[in-house]
Amino acid sequence: MTPHDAKLGCQACAAPLDLADGARAGGALRCRFCGAWTRPAGAPTLEGLRAPVERPRSIRVEDDGRGVRLVRRWFSPAYVVLLLFCVLWNGILVVFYRAIVASGAPGFVALFPIVHVAVGLGLTYFTIAGFVNRTVVTVEPGRTLTIRHGPLPWPGARDLDPDDLAQLFVVSTRKPDDERSRSPAYALAALTRDGRRLTLLRDVGLPVEDALFVEQELERRLRIHDVPVRGELDRAP
Repeated sequence: MTPHDAKLGCQACAAPLDLADGARAGGALRCRFCGAWTRPAGAPTLEGLRAPVERPRSIRVEDDGRGVRLVRRWFSPAYVVLLLFCVLWNGILVVFYRAIVASGAPGFVALFPIVHVAVGLGLTYFTIAGFVNRTVVTVEPGRTLTIRHGPLPWPGARDLDPDDLAQLFVVSTRKPDDERSRSPAYALAALTRDGRRLTLLRDVGLPVEDALFVEQELERRLRIHDVPVRGELDRAP
């Protein structure tokens, strides 16, 4: 039986594929049902087409021979600017409330800037997290993929079975028509074998180099062949 006669199945949803579905870089075929890309047996992967991503300074790789930990520090110079802003914002509120107490104003006056207080507290927590938090992505010996953020509590923790993951890819989270946001934003996502898309990493200010490096390392450790996925970040070989 020739390769053209072989039955091909989508790596994500198991739907039948046909060579007429078209190929892209790496010899992958796109599923007309779920849009995922599958690399037929014998086709080259993108590993040989894309230049390897160098390890960013913000990421530390800890390999004990059994499992691996990717530790990413959140801190960037932007958090210094945020810290100064927090000091100014919260300082104004402190002066305001001291003036209320000194003047003997009615208690309800203290409720007027309550929204500003909430913003100040939230922004202060976010800023402190940027200074101290780290994201730890662990591939454990039992082939469990875990994602944790800390030491300050932060949403986004995950426990995944790597066998459920068909592909990892990086996406831009900034909307093309969003003119208010000038800063690029990225996330590391996964396509499961049943066709679902999961967000694995979406830290605020996640640099594209960090996201691409984590994708590269996880695919290498989990032996996932890198093939194109619809909607992923366009990356020239």
